[in-house]
Amino acid sequence: MTARPRSVRLRVYDVGSGDCLLLTVGYGSALPDGRRYRHMLVDCGSVRAAKGGPSLAEVAAKVADHCDGRLDVAVSTNRHPGRVDGFADPVVRDVLRPLEPGVVVRPWTDAPDADSPQLVALLDASATAGGAALVAAPLLDDWGRDGRARYVRAGDTVDLDGEMPRVSVRVLGPPSGERLTDSARPGGQFLALAVEGGLAPLLAPPSGSWADALLMLAEPGGIGAAEWLLRTLNTRTVDQELEIAQAFDDLVHDTSVALVITVGSRSLLLPGDARAASWAPIVDGGATGARFARRVADVDVLAVGRHGARSATPRRLRDLWRPRIGSAHPLVSVLSTGRVLPDDALVADLESLGPLHRTDALPEGVWWMDVEAATNGREPFSFTVGPVVG
Repeated sequence: MTARPRSVRLRVYDVGSGDCLLLTVGYGSALPDGRRYRHMLVDCGSVRAAKGGPSLAEVAAKVADHCDGRLDVAVSTNRHPGRVDGFADPVVRDVLRPLEPGVVVRPWTDAPDADSPQLVALLDASATAGGAALVAAPLLDDWGRDGRARYVRAGDTVDLDGEMPRVSVRVLGPPSGERLTDSARPGGQFLALAVEGGLAPLLAPPSGSWADALLMLAEPGGIGAAEWLLRTLNTRTVDQELEIAQAFDDLVHDTSVALVITVGSRSLLLPGDARAASWAPIVDGGATGARFARRVADVDVLAVGRHGARSATPRRLRDLWRPRIGSAHPLVSVLSTGRVLPDDALVADLESLGPLHRTDALPEGVWWMDVEAATNGREPFSFTVGPVVG
């Protein structure tokens, strides 16, 4: 008979402006390979290390040590550097490569034969369009060979019976391509134009310079009444470019893998950088959305998305947890954040729901924090921090 899980722990490393999580499940007796622990790495990236904190390579070395040299599952939530930069960095890759996970989970938009080539082309071109610079992560491709890669979307489940027995993984995001490029969403009109090949003219520089326009319209005493028109057009061009950049940046985050992981009677919500496109089916109702909403409303632990940005944990999502305020079932939140401070209103809401633990509040020299609980019952998750390193 397969051993049953006894404990679940989420370790959050202090990588500054990025994310690196290690989920560890402990079993009551040895599994067939003789091990009693299974490990899932969720992301390994950072765009800026914490001040005085470890480098990404130093964190990777700790990950290798904490999983005893072997990962069972690796998850890459999206292609933003703050999520996957470590899988692309040569030094970090050398540390992580020997860990050889049995399953690699990635968004469906990363699949070589993704069924929406136009959307994948938009992601590939996002840096050109002014959006977030995406990262090619060769280590993920190496790990995902021999049938180990799972490219997922909302509604999927991930079978981990061979890697993490009795651990259930339900996928909440990313949504389908149609929802991601819906022209009704903010910035969607620019994404729709890009699919049709009509975005390039908007990004092209104007045919004449600002100075040329001033000379052509100038009067002996100045440009007079035409000045307001020139300045308005120039400002609108800049504003439009910013809107386009924001649309592409949002698209990257909306392709995030979002997971509900259930171990015994405990569940954890690991949403990556998921935003409105992933949460809409859950908060807007419908039979499928209602089922997902019940799962989300009952989670024990939330890994706060996008370093505490309000858009990643919208108010309507937080409303699902409000009935738990003051109850015996608090929501435990963990937040990886660096120099960009999280939204004040979001922080206040999460603190009203239960304990909120932040990497930027760790003592000097401490590189990680843990939340942990037995897999059965409703005893509160314990919170501990790692030792001072160095």
